[in-house]
Amino acid sequence: MKRKFSLVMSAAMILSLIAPMTNALAEDIQTPETASTETIVAEAAASGGTTYYVDSTIGDDSNSGTSPETPWKTLDKVTATTFLPGDTILLKSGSIWNDEWLWPKGSGTADAPIKIDKYGGDALPVINGMGIDRGMNYSGAVHLRNQEYWEIRNLEVTNDDDFDVDIDLSRPQGDNSWSSQAETRNGILIIADGDLLNDGDDGIFDHIYIENCYVHDVDGPNDWNDTFTGGIIYNVVGTKIRPNTSFRDIRIAYNTIRKVDLLGITGFVQMAKSGYQDDVDTYNLWMEDIYIGHNYIEDVAQGGIDLCDARNAVVEYNVVDGFLKRYPNFRPTVALYPWKCENSVLQYNEVYNGPSTNADGSPYDMDSALKNVVYQFNYSHNNPCGWMLYMGRNTNDIIRYNISDDGGDFIIKYFLTANATPAYFVNNVIMYDGARTTFMHRDPFKSQTYFYNNVFYNKSTTTTTTWHDTKRYLGNLGSVTFSHNCFYEASGIH
Repeated sequence: MKRKFSLVMSAAMILSLIAPMTNALAEDIQTPETASTETIVAEAAASGGTTYYVDSTIGDDSNSGTSPETPWKTLDKVTATTFLPGDTILLKSGSIWNDEWLWPKGSGTADAPIKIDKYGGDALPVINGMGIDRGMNYSGAVHLRNQEYWEIRNLEVTNDDDFDVDIDLSRPQGDNSWSSQAETRNGILIIADGDLLNDGDDGIFDHIYIENCYVHDVDGPNDWNDTFTGGIIYNVVGTKIRPNTSFRDIRIAYNTIRKVDLLGITGFVQMAKSGYQDDVDTYNLWMEDIYIGHNYIEDVAQGGIDLCDARNAVVEYNVVDGFLKRYPNFRPTVALYPWKCENSVLQYNEVYNGPSTNADGSPYDMDSALKNVVYQFNYSHNNPCGWMLYMGRNTNDIIRYNISDDGGDFIIKYFLTANATPAYFVNNVIMYDGARTTFMHRDPFKSQTYFYNNVFYNKSTTTTTTWHDTKRYLGNLGSVTFSHNCFYEASGIH
Protein backbone atom coordinates (compact mmCIF):
# COMPACT_ATOMS: atom_id res chain seq x y z
CA MET A 1 0.00 0.00 0.00
CA LYS A 2 2.79 2.40 0.88
CA ARG A 3 4.53 1.84 -2.49
CA LYS A 4 1.30 2.37 -4.44
CA PHE A 5 0.67 5.64 -2.56
CA SER A 6 4.19 6.83 -3.40
CA LEU A 7 3.68 6.13 -7.09
CA VAL A 8 0.40 8.04 -7.15
CA MET A 9 1.88 10.98 -5.26
CA SER A 10 4.89 11.09 -7.59
CA ALA A 11 2.65 11.12 -10.63
CA ALA A 12 0.43 13.82 -9.13
CA MET A 13 3.39 16.07 -8.40
CA ILE A 14 4.68 15.62 -11.95
CA LEU A 15 1.28 16.47 -13.44
CA SER A 16 1.18 19.64 -11.34
CA LEU A 17 4.33 20.86 -13.10
CA ILE A 18 2.74 21.00 -16.54
CA ALA A 19 0.63 24.17 -16.29
CA PRO A 20 3.42 26.30 -14.75
CA MET A 21 5.81 25.03 -17.40
CA THR A 22 3.49 26.23 -20.19
CA ASN A 23 3.29 29.67 -18.62
CA ALA A 24 7.06 29.82 -18.18
CA LEU A 25 7.65 29.06 -21.85
CA ALA A 26 5.10 31.68 -22.86
CA GLU A 27 6.93 34.27 -20.77
CA ASP A 28 10.28 33.33 -22.27
CA ILE A 29 8.99 33.87 -25.81
CA GLN A 30 8.25 37.54 -25.19
CA THR A 31 9.93 39.96 -27.58
CA PRO A 32 12.80 41.99 -26.11
CA GLU A 33 12.51 45.75 -25.95
CA THR A 34 13.20 47.40 -29.29
CA ALA A 35 16.03 49.94 -29.41
CA SER A 36 14.98 53.54 -30.06
CA THR A 37 15.74 55.22 -33.37
CA GLU A 38 18.11 57.58 -31.58
CA THR A 39 20.06 54.64 -30.17
CA ILE A 40 20.26 52.93 -33.56
CA VAL A 41 21.45 56.12 -35.29
CA ALA A 42 24.02 56.79 -32.54
CA GLU A 43 25.41 53.25 -32.90
CA ALA A 44 25.73 53.69 -36.66
CA ALA A 45 27.59 56.97 -36.24
CA ALA A 46 29.89 55.47 -33.60
CA SER A 47 30.86 52.70 -36.01
CA GLY A 48 31.60 55.17 -38.79
CA GLY A 49 28.51 54.30 -40.81
CA THR A 50 25.72 56.26 -42.47
CA THR A 51 22.03 55.91 -41.62
CA TYR A 52 19.61 55.69 -44.57
CA TYR A 53 15.84 56.21 -44.31
CA VAL A 54 13.18 54.68 -46.55
CA ASP A 55 9.52 55.79 -46.52
CA SER A 56 7.04 54.31 -49.01
CA THR A 57 4.64 57.26 -48.60
CA ILE A 58 6.64 60.50 -48.67
CA GLY A 59 9.99 59.19 -49.94
CA ASP A 60 11.72 59.95 -53.24
CA ASP A 61 14.57 57.91 -54.66
CA SER A 62 16.24 61.10 -55.85
CA ASN A 63 16.63 62.20 -52.22
CA SER A 64 19.85 61.69 -50.31
CA GLY A 65 18.07 59.22 -48.02
CA THR A 66 20.20 60.30 -45.06
CA SER A 67 17.52 61.96 -42.92
CA PRO A 68 13.86 61.34 -42.01
CA GLU A 69 13.03 64.47 -44.01
CA THR A 70 14.76 63.24 -47.19
CA PRO A 71 14.05 59.49 -47.33
CA TRP A 72 14.21 57.15 -50.27
CA LYS A 73 10.93 55.67 -51.43
CA THR A 74 11.46 52.18 -52.86
CA LEU A 75 13.17 48.98 -51.87
CA ASP A 76 14.49 48.87 -55.43
CA LYS A 77 16.70 51.82 -54.48
CA VAL A 78 17.97 49.92 -51.44
CA THR A 79 18.52 46.78 -53.51
CA ALA A 80 20.58 48.74 -56.04
CA THR A 81 22.86 50.18 -53.34
CA THR A 82 26.06 48.67 -51.95
CA PHE A 83 26.34 49.53 -48.28
CA LEU A 84 29.48 49.90 -46.19
CA PRO A 85 30.44 48.57 -42.76
CA GLY A 86 28.54 50.35 -40.01
CA ASP A 87 25.71 51.56 -42.26
CA THR A 88 22.11 51.31 -41.08
CA ILE A 89 18.97 51.05 -43.22
CA LEU A 90 15.81 52.22 -41.47
CA LEU A 91 12.38 51.47 -42.95
CA LYS A 92 9.48 53.71 -41.92
CA SER A 93 7.07 52.18 -39.47
CA GLY A 94 3.82 51.31 -41.22
CA SER A 95 5.24 51.60 -44.74
CA ILE A 96 4.17 48.89 -47.19
CA TRP A 97 6.11 47.71 -50.22
CA ASN A 98 4.21 45.41 -52.58
CA ASP A 99 5.79 43.59 -55.49
CA GLU A 100 9.32 44.53 -54.34
CA TRP A 101 12.07 42.62 -52.62
CA LEU A 102 14.80 43.74 -50.28
CA TRP A 103 18.32 42.69 -51.27
CA PRO A 104 20.81 45.33 -50.14
CA LYS A 105 24.39 44.67 -51.25
CA GLY A 106 27.69 44.79 -49.39
CA SER A 107 29.00 43.34 -46.13
CA GLY A 108 29.81 44.67 -42.71
CA THR A 109 32.69 43.77 -40.42
CA ALA A 110 32.98 42.28 -36.95
CA ASP A 111 33.30 45.77 -35.45
CA ALA A 112 30.76 47.40 -37.75
CA PRO A 113 27.89 45.19 -38.95
CA ILE A 114 25.29 46.59 -41.34
CA LYS A 115 21.84 46.85 -39.77
CA ILE A 116 18.26 46.91 -41.04
CA ASP A 117 15.58 48.18 -38.65
CA LYS A 118 12.51 50.42 -38.45
CA TYR A 119 11.92 54.02 -37.35
CA GLY A 120 9.08 56.39 -36.63
CA GLY A 121 6.56 54.21 -34.78
CA ASP A 122 5.61 50.82 -33.38
CA ALA A 123 4.07 49.21 -36.49
CA LEU A 124 6.41 46.99 -38.47
CA PRO A 125 7.24 48.00 -42.05
CA VAL A 126 5.74 45.46 -44.47
CA ILE A 127 7.59 43.76 -47.34
CA ASN A 128 5.21 41.79 -49.54
CA GLY A 129 7.04 39.74 -52.16
CA MET A 130 3.67 38.74 -53.69
CA GLY A 131 4.89 35.28 -54.64
CA ILE A 132 6.92 36.42 -57.63
CA ASP A 133 9.12 33.70 -59.11
CA ARG A 134 12.69 35.00 -58.92
CA GLY A 135 14.35 31.62 -59.23
CA MET A 136 14.69 28.79 -56.77
CA ASN A 137 17.59 30.17 -54.71
CA TYR A 138 16.59 33.84 -55.05
CA SER A 139 13.04 33.48 -53.83
CA GLY A 140 13.13 35.39 -50.53
CA ALA A 141 11.15 38.60 -50.12
CA VAL A 142 14.22 39.57 -48.05
CA HIS A 143 17.48 38.22 -49.39
CA LEU A 144 21.23 38.15 -48.70
CA ARG A 145 23.76 36.27 -50.80
CA ASN A 146 27.43 35.71 -49.99
CA GLN A 147 27.24 38.55 -47.49
CA GLU A 148 28.19 38.73 -43.84
CA TYR A 149 27.86 40.84 -40.73
CA TRP A 150 24.24 41.79 -41.23
CA GLU A 151 21.58 42.31 -38.56
CA ILE A 152 17.93 42.35 -39.62
CA ARG A 153 15.24 43.38 -37.13
CA ASN A 154 11.63 44.50 -36.88
CA LEU A 155 10.31 43.66 -40.35
CA GLU A 156 7.01 42.13 -41.42
CA VAL A 157 7.59 39.84 -44.38
CA THR A 158 5.16 37.91 -46.54
CA ASN A 159 5.44 36.21 -49.92
CA ASP A 160 2.11 35.01 -51.34
CA ASP A 161 0.46 35.68 -54.70
CA ASP A 162 -3.06 34.91 -53.48
CA PHE A 163 -3.82 34.90 -49.77
CA ASP A 164 -7.13 33.09 -50.31
CA VAL A 165 -5.74 30.14 -52.28
CA ASP A 166 -3.14 27.61 -51.12
CA ILE A 167 -0.92 26.00 -53.72
CA ASP A 168 -1.60 22.27 -53.75
CA LEU A 169 0.67 20.40 -56.12
CA SER A 170 0.82 17.05 -54.35
CA ARG A 171 1.87 13.95 -56.23
CA PRO A 172 1.39 10.23 -55.65
CA GLN A 173 2.95 8.64 -52.59
CA GLY A 174 6.61 7.79 -53.05
CA ASP A 175 7.33 10.52 -55.61
CA ASN A 176 9.77 12.88 -53.89
CA SER A 177 11.09 14.51 -57.04
CA TRP A 178 10.19 18.02 -58.06
CA SER A 179 10.71 18.83 -61.73
CA SER A 180 9.70 22.49 -61.55
CA GLN A 181 10.54 24.84 -58.71
CA ALA A 182 8.61 27.78 -60.15
CA GLU A 183 6.43 27.91 -57.05
CA THR A 184 9.33 28.01 -54.59
CA ARG A 185 9.11 30.93 -52.16
CA ASN A 186 10.67 32.07 -48.93
CA GLY A 187 10.19 34.85 -46.43
CA ILE A 188 13.79 35.69 -45.47
CA LEU A 189 16.37 33.75 -47.49
CA ILE A 190 20.10 33.79 -46.74
CA ILE A 191 22.33 32.04 -49.28
CA ALA A 192 25.99 31.04 -49.39
CA ASP A 193 26.62 30.30 -53.08
CA GLY A 194 29.83 28.44 -53.89
CA ASP A 195 29.37 29.00 -57.62
CA LEU A 196 29.91 32.76 -57.16
CA LEU A 197 33.20 32.41 -55.27
CA ASN A 198 36.70 32.44 -56.71
CA ASP A 199 39.35 29.98 -55.54
CA GLY A 200 40.95 32.38 -53.07
CA ASP A 201 37.75 33.80 -51.60
CA ASP A 202 36.75 33.27 -48.00
CA GLY A 203 33.65 31.08 -48.24
CA ILE A 204 32.66 31.20 -44.55
CA PHE A 205 30.07 33.94 -44.03
CA ASP A 206 29.84 35.24 -40.47
CA HIS A 207 27.31 36.95 -38.26
CA ILE A 208 23.81 36.94 -39.72
CA TYR A 209 21.25 37.99 -37.09
CA ILE A 210 17.48 37.95 -37.69
CA GLU A 211 15.43 39.13 -34.73
CA ASN A 212 11.94 40.34 -33.88
CA CYS A 213 10.54 39.83 -37.38
CA TYR A 214 7.04 38.69 -38.30
CA VAL A 215 7.10 36.29 -41.26
CA HIS A 216 3.76 34.97 -42.46
CA ASP A 217 1.80 33.65 -45.44
CA VAL A 218 4.68 32.27 -47.45
CA ASP A 219 2.82 30.07 -49.89
CA GLY A 220 4.54 27.19 -51.63
CA PRO A 221 3.97 23.70 -52.95
CA ASN A 222 2.77 21.45 -50.17
CA ASP A 223 5.25 18.76 -51.01
CA TRP A 224 8.89 17.88 -50.64
CA ASN A 225 10.61 19.85 -53.38
CA ASP A 226 14.28 18.90 -53.09
CA THR A 227 15.10 22.07 -51.18
CA PHE A 228 14.18 23.63 -47.86
CA THR A 229 11.82 26.58 -48.20
CA GLY A 230 9.62 28.54 -45.83
CA GLY A 231 9.82 31.33 -43.26
CA ILE A 232 13.49 31.99 -42.40
CA ILE A 233 15.92 29.90 -44.44
CA TYR A 234 19.72 29.80 -44.67
CA ASN A 235 21.11 27.45 -47.34
CA VAL A 236 24.54 26.62 -48.76
CA VAL A 237 24.21 26.00 -52.49
CA GLY A 238 26.38 25.23 -55.49
CA THR A 239 26.44 22.95 -58.51
CA LYS A 240 29.57 21.27 -57.13
CA ILE A 241 31.23 21.01 -53.74
CA ARG A 242 33.43 23.96 -52.87
CA PRO A 243 35.39 23.21 -49.67
CA ASN A 244 35.23 25.64 -46.73
CA THR A 245 31.94 27.21 -47.76
CA SER A 246 29.22 27.78 -45.18
CA PHE A 247 27.91 30.04 -42.38
CA ARG A 248 29.20 30.84 -38.92
CA ASP A 249 27.42 32.72 -36.13
CA ILE A 250 23.77 32.72 -37.20
CA ARG A 251 21.23 34.01 -34.69
CA ILE A 252 17.48 33.69 -35.33
CA ALA A 253 15.58 34.87 -32.26
CA TYR A 254 12.30 36.39 -31.05
CA ASN A 255 10.57 36.02 -34.42
CA THR A 256 6.95 35.10 -35.07
CA ILE A 257 6.39 32.78 -38.03
CA ARG A 258 2.86 31.92 -39.11
CA LYS A 259 1.38 29.93 -42.00
CA VAL A 260 4.46 29.19 -44.08
CA ASP A 261 5.30 26.38 -46.52
CA LEU A 262 7.19 24.20 -45.94
CA LEU A 263 9.26 24.92 -42.83
CA GLY A 264 9.43 27.61 -40.18
CA ILE A 265 13.22 27.88 -39.72
CA THR A 266 15.91 25.76 -41.32
CA GLY A 267 19.23 25.66 -43.11
CA PHE A 268 20.70 22.99 -45.32
CA VAL A 269 23.95 22.36 -47.18
CA GLN A 270 22.53 21.54 -50.59
CA MET A 271 26.08 21.44 -51.94
CA ALA A 272 26.70 18.14 -50.12
CA LYS A 273 25.72 15.16 -52.24
CA SER A 274 26.18 12.08 -50.06
CA GLY A 275 23.19 10.35 -48.54
CA TYR A 276 24.05 11.16 -44.93
CA GLN A 277 25.73 14.49 -45.71
CA ASP A 278 29.17 12.96 -45.04
CA ASP A 279 30.60 15.57 -47.40
CA VAL A 280 29.90 18.20 -44.76
CA ASP A 281 32.67 16.85 -42.57
CA THR A 282 35.02 15.90 -45.40
CA TYR A 283 35.01 19.37 -46.98
CA ASN A 284 34.36 21.54 -43.89
CA LEU A 285 30.89 22.63 -44.87
CA TRP A 286 29.62 22.80 -41.28
CA MET A 287 27.25 25.58 -40.28
CA GLU A 288 28.79 26.57 -36.96
CA ASP A 289 27.62 28.49 -33.90
CA ILE A 290 23.92 28.50 -34.74
CA TYR A 291 21.44 29.96 -32.25
CA ILE A 292 17.69 29.56 -32.78
CA GLY A 293 15.76 30.77 -29.75
CA HIS A 294 12.56 32.36 -28.43
CA ASN A 295 10.65 32.02 -31.72
CA TYR A 296 6.92 31.39 -31.97
CA ILE A 297 5.97 29.20 -34.95
CA GLU A 298 2.36 28.48 -35.85
CA ASP A 299 0.51 26.66 -38.64
CA VAL A 300 3.42 25.38 -40.74
CA ALA A 301 2.90 23.06 -43.68
CA GLN A 302 5.71 20.72 -42.65
CA GLY A 303 8.02 21.22 -39.65
CA GLY A 304 8.82 24.05 -37.26
CA ILE A 305 12.62 23.91 -36.96
CA ASP A 306 14.92 21.59 -38.87
CA LEU A 307 18.53 21.83 -37.70
CA CYS A 308 20.79 20.38 -40.39
CA ASP A 309 24.53 20.24 -41.00
CA ALA A 310 25.12 22.23 -37.81
CA ARG A 311 27.93 22.10 -35.29
CA ASN A 312 27.83 23.90 -31.94
CA ALA A 313 24.14 24.81 -32.14
CA VAL A 314 21.54 25.74 -29.54
CA VAL A 315 17.79 25.53 -30.20
CA GLU A 316 15.89 26.77 -27.16
CA TYR A 317 12.71 28.43 -25.86
CA ASN A 318 10.85 27.99 -29.14
CA VAL A 319 7.12 27.25 -29.33
CA VAL A 320 5.63 25.28 -32.24
CA ASP A 321 1.84 25.40 -32.35
CA GLY A 322 0.54 23.31 -35.24
CA PHE A 323 2.79 21.52 -37.72
CA LEU A 324 2.19 19.28 -40.75
CA LYS A 325 -0.88 21.38 -41.53
CA ARG A 326 -0.73 21.19 -45.33
CA TYR A 327 1.91 18.56 -45.98
CA PRO A 328 0.53 15.23 -47.30
CA ASN A 329 0.15 12.78 -44.45
CA PHE A 330 2.42 10.22 -46.09
CA ARG A 331 5.38 12.66 -46.27
CA PRO A 332 7.46 12.12 -43.15
CA THR A 333 8.60 14.94 -40.89
CA VAL A 334 8.32 16.19 -37.30
CA ALA A 335 8.11 19.57 -35.56
CA LEU A 336 11.64 20.06 -34.28
CA TYR A 337 14.63 17.91 -35.10
CA PRO A 338 18.38 17.73 -35.87
CA TRP A 339 19.94 15.84 -38.76
CA LYS A 340 23.69 15.53 -39.41
CA CYS A 341 24.60 17.69 -36.41
CA GLU A 342 27.33 17.70 -33.79
CA ASN A 343 27.73 19.18 -30.31
CA SER A 344 24.22 20.62 -30.25
CA VAL A 345 21.43 20.96 -27.71
CA LEU A 346 17.67 21.35 -28.09
CA GLN A 347 16.15 22.59 -24.83
CA TYR A 348 13.21 24.40 -23.22
CA ASN A 349 11.05 24.07 -26.35
CA GLU A 350 7.30 23.43 -26.42
CA VAL A 351 5.47 21.59 -29.23
CA TYR A 352 1.75 20.93 -29.53
CA ASN A 353 -1.12 20.42 -32.00
CA GLY A 354 0.63 17.94 -34.28
CA PRO A 355 -1.15 15.93 -36.99
CA SER A 356 -3.59 13.13 -36.25
CA THR A 357 -1.93 10.75 -38.74
CA ASN A 358 1.44 10.78 -40.49
CA ALA A 359 4.35 8.54 -41.39
CA ASP A 360 6.27 10.44 -38.69
CA GLY A 361 4.28 13.29 -37.12
CA SER A 362 5.95 13.40 -33.68
CA PRO A 363 7.13 16.59 -31.99
CA TYR A 364 10.78 15.43 -31.88
CA ASP A 365 13.17 13.23 -33.83
CA MET A 366 16.66 12.11 -32.84
CA ASP A 367 17.48 11.67 -36.50
CA SER A 368 20.55 10.14 -38.16
CA ALA A 369 24.23 11.09 -38.44
CA LEU A 370 24.27 12.89 -35.08
CA LYS A 371 27.14 13.21 -32.61
CA ASN A 372 26.89 14.61 -29.09
CA VAL A 373 23.32 15.87 -29.47
CA VAL A 374 21.12 16.42 -26.41
CA TYR A 375 17.36 16.87 -26.04
CA GLN A 376 16.60 18.27 -22.59
CA PHE A 377 13.91 20.16 -20.67
CA ASN A 378 11.43 20.12 -23.58
CA TYR A 379 7.66 19.90 -23.15
CA SER A 380 5.29 18.37 -25.70
CA HIS A 381 1.57 17.75 -25.49
CA ASN A 382 -1.46 17.07 -27.67
CA ASN A 383 0.49 15.42 -30.48
CA PRO A 384 -1.57 12.42 -31.66
CA CYS A 385 1.31 10.69 -33.45
CA GLY A 386 3.34 10.27 -30.27
CA TRP A 387 6.56 11.54 -28.70
CA MET A 388 9.85 10.83 -30.49
CA LEU A 389 11.31 9.32 -33.62
CA TYR A 390 14.58 7.51 -33.05
CA MET A 391 16.52 6.73 -36.21
CA GLY A 392 20.01 5.59 -35.15
CA ARG A 393 23.45 5.81 -36.78
CA ASN A 394 24.46 8.25 -34.05
CA THR A 395 27.12 8.76 -31.39
CA ASN A 396 26.33 9.74 -27.80
CA ASP A 397 22.59 10.45 -27.96
CA ILE A 398 21.16 11.86 -24.72
CA ILE A 399 17.46 12.49 -24.12
CA ARG A 400 16.84 13.77 -20.59
CA TYR A 401 14.50 15.81 -18.36
CA ASN A 402 11.73 16.08 -20.95
CA ILE A 403 7.99 16.00 -20.28
CA SER A 404 5.61 14.38 -22.75
CA ASP A 405 1.85 14.46 -22.40
CA ASP A 406 1.15 13.62 -26.02
CA GLY A 407 -1.15 10.63 -25.69
CA GLY A 408 -0.36 9.61 -29.24
CA ASP A 409 0.09 6.37 -31.13
CA PHE A 410 3.65 5.58 -30.03
CA ILE A 411 6.20 6.79 -27.52
CA ILE A 412 9.21 5.72 -29.62
CA LYS A 413 8.91 5.29 -33.40
CA TYR A 414 11.40 3.37 -35.57
CA PHE A 415 14.97 2.34 -34.96
CA LEU A 416 16.47 2.06 -38.40
CA THR A 417 20.23 1.76 -37.81
CA ALA A 418 22.53 0.78 -34.94
CA ASN A 419 24.35 3.55 -33.08
CA ALA A 420 28.11 3.77 -32.64
CA THR A 421 27.74 4.16 -28.85
CA PRO A 422 24.95 3.56 -26.29
CA ALA A 423 22.10 6.06 -26.10
CA TYR A 424 20.52 7.32 -22.89
CA PHE A 425 16.93 8.24 -22.03
CA VAL A 426 17.22 9.67 -18.51
CA ASN A 427 14.81 11.40 -16.09
CA ASN A 428 12.00 11.91 -18.61
CA VAL A 429 8.32 12.01 -17.67
CA ILE A 430 6.10 10.32 -20.25
CA MET A 431 2.33 10.39 -19.80
CA TYR A 432 0.07 8.50 -22.17
CA ASP A 433 -3.20 6.65 -22.63
CA GLY A 434 -2.46 2.94 -22.80
CA ALA A 435 -5.74 2.33 -24.63
CA ARG A 436 -4.14 4.08 -27.60
CA THR A 437 -0.40 4.38 -27.02
CA THR A 438 2.21 1.67 -27.62
CA PHE A 439 5.73 2.15 -26.28
CA MET A 440 7.73 0.99 -29.32
CA HIS A 441 6.88 1.03 -33.01
CA ARG A 442 8.24 -1.06 -35.86
CA ASP A 443 11.79 -2.19 -35.00
CA PRO A 444 13.43 -3.28 -31.73
CA PHE A 445 16.43 -1.41 -30.36
CA LYS A 446 19.33 -2.33 -32.64
CA SER A 447 22.10 -1.06 -30.36
CA GLN A 448 22.41 -0.59 -26.63
CA THR A 449 19.91 1.93 -25.27
CA TYR A 450 19.39 2.75 -21.58
CA PHE A 451 16.23 4.00 -19.89
CA TYR A 452 17.18 5.26 -16.41
CA ASN A 453 15.12 7.15 -13.83
CA ASN A 454 12.14 7.81 -16.12
CA VAL A 455 8.48 8.00 -15.16
CA PHE A 456 6.03 6.12 -17.40
CA TYR A 457 2.53 7.20 -16.41
CA ASN A 458 -0.31 5.32 -18.10
CA LYS A 459 -3.55 7.24 -17.57
CA SER A 460 -5.79 4.49 -18.95
CA THR A 461 -8.00 2.87 -16.33
CA THR A 462 -8.74 -0.09 -18.62
CA THR A 463 -5.62 -0.95 -20.61
CA THR A 464 -2.14 -1.71 -19.31
CA THR A 465 0.91 -0.61 -21.30
CA THR A 466 1.77 -2.46 -24.51
CA TRP A 467 5.53 -2.40 -25.04
CA HIS A 468 5.74 -3.16 -28.76
CA ASP A 469 3.27 -3.10 -31.65
CA THR A 470 4.73 -6.32 -33.12
CA LYS A 471 3.97 -9.52 -31.22
CA ARG A 472 7.34 -11.16 -31.76
CA TYR A 473 9.09 -8.24 -30.03
CA LEU A 474 6.82 -8.06 -26.99
CA GLY A 475 9.15 -10.29 -25.00
CA ASN A 476 12.36 -8.94 -26.50
CA LEU A 477 12.69 -5.22 -27.31
CA GLY A 478 16.26 -5.69 -28.48
CA SER A 479 19.37 -4.12 -26.97
CA VAL A 480 17.69 -2.08 -24.24
CA THR A 481 18.10 -1.83 -20.48
CA PHE A 482 15.48 -0.42 -18.08
CA SER A 483 16.65 0.50 -14.60
CA HIS A 484 15.36 2.65 -11.71
CA ASN A 485 12.24 3.78 -13.60
CA CYS A 486 8.80 4.45 -12.15
CA PHE A 487 5.94 2.64 -13.91
CA TYR A 488 2.41 3.68 -13.00
CA GLU A 489 -0.69 1.99 -14.39
CA ALA A 490 -3.98 3.75 -13.56
CA SER A 491 -5.76 0.46 -14.16
CA GLY A 492 -3.91 -1.11 -11.23
CA ILE A 493 -2.68 -3.89 -13.53
CA HIS A 494 1.12 -3.66 -13.63
